[in-house]
Amino acid sequence: MQLDPYNTSACFQCGELHEVMGLPWRAVALYKRILEVDPQHAKAIAKLAALETKKPAEKSLFSRFFKRDK
Repeated sequence: MQLDPYNTSACFQCGELHEVMGLPWRAVALYKRILEVDPQHAKAIAKLAALETKKPAEKSLFSRFFKRDK
């Protein structure tokens, strides 16, 4: 990817690999890079939409320490 930053297929494959490895935040960055080069890349649009809808709400460090159990 460093040799050819406009190679969207290599970026897409790397993004899929990051998803399989359990690193969705890295995959999102790669899919966004693809869309900067090719805004009409259908697979990247679909993957990015799927990852952003699955994104869980992050809790702050403070709320994780002082959560209330019901």
